[in-house]
Amino acid sequence: MHARPDPSVLSQRAPVEEVLALAERFQDTFAAATLDALPWAVILMNSHRQIVYRNKGFERMAVSDHCGHGPVRPGEALDCRHANLGPGGCGTSEYCQYCGMLQAILEAEMKSNVRECRVLKADAEGEDEALDLRVTACPIQFDDCKLTLLAAQDISYEKRLETMERVFYHDILNSASNLDGLAQLLEGEVSPRGREYVDLLRMSSLRINEEILAQRDLRAAERGDLVIGEAVITADQALARTRAAFEGHELTIDRKLAVQICDQPMTLRTDATLLGRILGNMIKNALEASQPGEIVTMGCRRAGDAAEFFVHNPEEMEQEAKLQVFKRSYSTKGPGRGLGTYGMKLIAQRYLGGVVGFTSSAEAGTTFFIRLPLKEAPQGAASCSAPEGSA
Repeated sequence: MHARPDPSVLSQRAPVEEVLALAERFQDTFAAATLDALPWAVILMNSHRQIVYRNKGFERMAVSDHCGHGPVRPGEALDCRHANLGPGGCGTSEYCQYCGMLQAILEAEMKSNVRECRVLKADAEGEDEALDLRVTACPIQFDDCKLTLLAAQDISYEKRLETMERVFYHDILNSASNLDGLAQLLEGEVSPRGREYVDLLRMSSLRINEEILAQRDLRAAERGDLVIGEAVITADQALARTRAAFEGHELTIDRKLAVQICDQPMTLRTDATLLGRILGNMIKNALEASQPGEIVTMGCRRAGDAAEFFVHNPEEMEQEAKLQVFKRSYSTKGPGRGLGTYGMKLIAQRYLGGVVGFTSSAEAGTTFFIRLPLKEAPQGAASCSAPEGSA
């Protein structure tokens, strides 16, 4: 974090005439017209953080009462409740030392940077209203003047969505866990025939729980804050765990899922849960693409210094699917689908250090694969065990 100057330094302002003259010079440039065409709120400030130019995007965000006045600072233009609490206006109150916008502006004296901030302002009824912004600040040179460009994006909707997602995932995971707990209680209370239905209930609740966790982790991966838990696992163990997850799965009723044993022992250090989800997505897609009676094969083989897990089905993909399969919202299964292949590529390549790809032809069918680097397991590292009875 950039060292915060003395409040007396932050209070200093350039003469009004000087700022207005600079603003007039910039207003007639091609750069001003370019900034006006941008969809973001953009301002230029002098070394005292006084606004010398604001584009139309910032005009829409700012309070109209300030727009026609002298060279104000960002918090004053946005009517921040803390802007006038300090001795020198915006940037000088005790609240301002924690302001992400001020920190971004000060750090921009040295380099470009991005921060988030929350501007507390009054709404039409005089109640507190928080404006969540993501601000990008960078130094620029205009004639003989060093200015700071600040672009602000309103992320209030994004922040509200994140909060709603956290509450949603928390509540729905609790409900799924309660369903599994109820099924466990019923196991000892029902007849042998009824126990079969209890087993199906438990299996369904576990799959629901896993789907919720998978969607939660995908959203975290897109935001860049997915937490990885590494453990040592062999390639055969990874295959066995994934195969066990498809025992009794409805997709395997009229299709067979076969496991091809690894051609040689291989050990990885990776997040076994995320690897299992990626392989699970590959298997689901392969089973759905196959015809009744066909065999889907999963296995692993060595590819140089990597372990290559693969899932094969006999059908060829359509050309449209080949060209768009990893796009976020593309799916051959209709609207609302399409996160499977996109998600597995995102997580594998950004978080697991692997590579995801596929081959598809009429002669050879379709094979999806993930290559993960082989690593030596350090002494005393955690180990993942395959479930008993796994194929």
